[in-house]
Amino acid sequence: MAVIQPVTIPQWGLTMTEGTLVKWNASEGDEVKEKDEIAEIETEKIVNVLESPSGGILRKLIGKEGDTLPVGALIGIIADESQSDDDIKKFIQEYKPIELASPSQSQKSEESETSPSQTSVTSTPGVGQVSPAVKRLAKKLGVDLENVSGSGRNGRITKEDVELASQGVTQTPQNGLVEDLDNPYTSIPFTSMRKTIAKRLTESKQTIPHFYLTADYSIDKLIEKKNELSNEQSKISLNDLLVHCVARALIDEPRTNVQLIGEEIRQFNHADISVAMATEGGLIAPIVKKADQKTVQEISEELKDLSTRAQKGALNREEILGGTFSVSNLGMFGVKHFEAIINPPQGAILAIGSSVQKIISSNGKPLSSDIMSVSLSCDHRVIDGAVGATFLQALRKHVEEPE
Repeated sequence: MAVIQPVTIPQWGLTMTEGTLVKWNASEGDEVKEKDEIAEIETEKIVNVLESPSGGILRKLIGKEGDTLPVGALIGIIADESQSDDDIKKFIQEYKPIELASPSQSQKSEESETSPSQTSVTSTPGVGQVSPAVKRLAKKLGVDLENVSGSGRNGRITKEDVELASQGVTQTPQNGLVEDLDNPYTSIPFTSMRKTIAKRLTESKQTIPHFYLTADYSIDKLIEKKNELSNEQSKISLNDLLVHCVARALIDEPRTNVQLIGEEIRQFNHADISVAMATEGGLIAPIVKKADQKTVQEISEELKDLSTRAQKGALNREEILGGTFSVSNLGMFGVKHFEAIINPPQGAILAIGSSVQKIISSNGKPLSSDIMSVSLSCDHRVIDGAVGATFLQALRKHVEEPE
């Protein structure tokens, strides 16, 4: 018997509540096979590929590119030619999304009542009610989103809304700024990725008792090692070497290589290091798995690959979830010292600053040395001060006397 197959926003992970339809890879009327890549959906910190749930003809595209929709929302219809247009229309009218029994649903309900990013049409639809794709179109057409009434779900602004509004725009703003005589500004949407970052960091700072330990290391020999390992084919960075050193220090002091899951402390045998990277959409921390078993060259190549795909939004969920320890390096930006926020459920994160030349005493004689400052943020529920200090001692050994 012929079946009408709904295409919906899937739930990738229990914390996911909505997704942004970035792009359709198939057109209405196309014949598709099961597991064909028919769309791209942005969720939290990555762009996922949506596979066709069955074979057939993509009879109806309901979701529009740029729309942000809840999990389970109907975005398309797959059916064969035996199904009439009236059958499909009736199916769409009677379709009800499956209720998902997960904490994320109640959280979403609470956020819809309190979050300024989800205000109704009667308030300010331009703030938080627009996807990145629609924002880019608005900039291109010179449309002030504050003056656009959204026709989409919950007052969300669609591409059509922007295109209609552009017909009344007579002056194109420069540099993408929406000009206001009193206050020039750019309206930036609170994307799914931004909301995820904000939620996790707020929860981390509010619920985790952070404490901080700092140390200064001489990196003269580490710089020598970098120069020794680098060549025309392979450029090794200080960050590659530092991730290598951190991995070995975690094996020396495994009590810092932990996660807190509920009331269970999980201490890991391998160092899966989350390395913070800045992208256009926000901070993301892909994982170098089993870094303790990899050479500096292997870590370097893996970080280059992860960084390239992070910038494109092409990382997989398993590449950003499940790390045992985090490293955040702002030294390349000239930041000397900072304290990072722990990425739960991990127990610690190392913040690395830039190096400065200082005069130190070596065998009773003054010596110029490159000194780097680090700060270790620890979750006091699972890591004691002495344990954190032992880790920093182990790290000193690997940094100042690299293998």
